[in-house]
Amino acid sequence: MPRSPASASYAAIGEGLTFSTAPLERGLEFAGPVKAKLFVSSSTDDMDIFATLRAFDPKGKEITFLSAVEPRAPVSQGWLRVSHRKLDPRRSTEWQPWHAHTKRKN
Repeated sequence: MPRSPASASYAAIGEGLTFSTAPLERGLEFAGPVKAKLFVSSSTDDMDIFATLRAFDPKGKEITFLSAVEPRAPVSQGWLRVSHRKLDPRRSTEWQPWHAHTKRKN
């Protein structure tokens, strides 16, 4: 968790932002879903958020993993169109959000 609030900005049709930490002092294991909580605003009517969690070795080389869809995948990645963020509280859980715009398949 950040120690104090912070903000960052970039051009709407730009490269986006990258956040990183100092090298970790010990190993870290990820188990289960990854979640990000962001507060955003835009100069456009809507926006897409793409989030990628990447790991690097002590020399700065990215560590990748074999996944079902690509041979060199990051730790995790996800995306969301901001206008589709409203959740269905009856179907959602903390780790499995169900977006209100999603149609249920029978």
